[in-house]
Amino acid sequence: MIKIMFLGAAGFQLAPIEYAKSKGYYVITCDNRPDNPGHKLSDKSYNVSTIDKEEILEIAIEENINGIMTYGSDVSAPAVAYVCSKLNLPGPSELSVETLVNKNKFRQAIDQSINYKEFNSFSEALEHCRQRSKPFVIKPIDSAGSKGISFIEKYEGIPEAINYAFVNSISKVIIVEDYIEKKGKQVCGDGFMFEGKLKFIFFGDGHFYNDKNFLAPWGETFPSTSDPDTLVESEKVIEEILNKCGYTSGPFNVDLFIDSNNKPFINEIGPRNGGNFIPQVTKLATGVDMIEASVEYCYDNTFEFNPTSSPDGRYVYSSYMIQSKDNLNISGWTYKEKLKRHIVKETLFSDYISSVSKFNNGSKALGNLILRFESINEMNELYKEINKQIVWSII
Repeated sequence: MIKIMFLGAAGFQLAPIEYAKSKGYYVITCDNRPDNPGHKLSDKSYNVSTIDKEEILEIAIEENINGIMTYGSDVSAPAVAYVCSKLNLPGPSELSVETLVNKNKFRQAIDQSINYKEFNSFSEALEHCRQRSKPFVIKPIDSAGSKGISFIEKYEGIPEAINYAFVNSISKVIIVEDYIEKKGKQVCGDGFMFEGKLKFIFFGDGHFYNDKNFLAPWGETFPSTSDPDTLVESEKVIEEILNKCGYTSGPFNVDLFIDSNNKPFINEIGPRNGGNFIPQVTKLATGVDMIEASVEYCYDNTFEFNPTSSPDGRYVYSSYMIQSKDNLNISGWTYKEKLKRHIVKETLFSDYISSVSKFNNGSKALGNLILRFESINEMNELYKEINKQIVWSII
């Protein structure tokens, strides 16, 4: 019997667990929230922190697992790599994962022209920020889901932003870096590396509130509308960076900007699948199953991912996070018909929802909608006003 351990059992992490169950694999989930829905699907669950490497390793040895993976979570990736190295399981090296998830080490490795500095002291970070003269970003070196990130344009709010970053940093280290002006939309996507070669990637456009204090994407539309030649160049840059970081095989998620010179600027690469239902949308749009590839590869390093794209030429797809720009107490919500008719699948992250918090990071989403459209124009027109298509029942 094939035993696979999943680090993370939240609502957005169900897809690989469901796939593994459908294949008859024995599923073990580790998550420190006992009510997370993935625990209910697993054959055995452990209420442990997914960043506790030693405890995860003990469980892996006790359960005699064949593979281990995480989905949509950078913070769990180091524990995956640690267990793989200790038990000689298929997976990335510890150094490659540490380089990708640690924002300071990533910046050093890729050598992109951006001014940044690392801090473990509140007072030193504050003094540095007060001396800067242009817009910048403060963020933890090791968070996920856009937690702890703030855009600073004026000096008001700097202490609060520094504290916000420290609170959301596992290692209590933050970086301050230049804000990169984007040309067009931010580009996102999931891909797969195998033996140093980029085997597949599918780019989409990220959608954000028109407010730089909201740095988490609430939606992704596919395919990307960015310049095709720039996207081809982006593929080459991504492959080069991943090899430089030592991440030569496995799934990854990427966020990049097209800068004012029409050049790709790689913002982040996560050593795992995207968390905003990007793999599900990718399968609908291209026929390529990133979830299958990720699960199969985590226990079988001879698994060859040879994707054959068979796009559904009739439709284009998007992923939309159910969220609000404001804090609200609610009894529920409905969708206006303009949005409702495009819904392919609705996924809620909790059975009982009585409030919605301001969407400043991915954990504040109530759920997800996968949407289908007949054209890119139709999709983009709805996305101009999509956040007005949810009717909240406020109490």
